Amino acid sequence: MKGDIMYWLKKINLGSVAVYSFILIFILGLLIMLPFGLISVFVNSPMPNDFYPRFVFPTFGTIMYFIFPVIYAIIGSVVNVIIALIYNLISVPLGGIKINLEKIADFDEIAE
Repeated sequence: MKGDIMYWLKKINLGSVAVYSFILIFILGLLIMLPFGLISVFVNSPMPNDFYPRFVFPTFGTIMYFIFPVIYAIIGSVVNVIIALIYNLISVPLGGIKINLEKIADFDEIAE
């Protein structure tokens, strides 16, 4: 096909993998933790007064809402960096992944 260009993905920048993985996984962690944080805040109301002090569940829910996504993002970023590092090591003898890119327009045409 006209305009199709084949490239080899031979190396992945570990720094960009770490940064983008952390940001995306942190946002995903916040979205996942939102229902759990709200549940732990509101579960306090039906409990008897002598079962737990009233501040335990709202405080725990609020703190965990921010701590769990950070831990989740750190672990996810480390795993993604390890995977990218393994890919970089394996792609040297094997040649990397073949990517077919199609050229849509020149940069000068897009800028106008």
